[in-house]
Amino acid sequence: MNVNPKVTAATVAGAVTTIIVWLLTFAGIDMPVVVQGAITSILVFTAGYLTPASNEPGAHEA
Repeated sequence: MNVNPKVTAATVAGAVTTIIVWLLTFAGIDMPVVVQGAITSILVFTAGYLTPASNEPGAHEA
């Protein structure tokens, strides 16, 4: 089973957001959890929207 590139991009965007916020804590920036969640949501949507769907037969775009 292959994972659709849209799913992969969205997952990576969520992970990257978490890592960036974690790194910001070392710089003394304390970001509220709700702001981190909002940033994650925006980046996940953007990554999923901008990533083309797979061209495999039977692939569906959401």
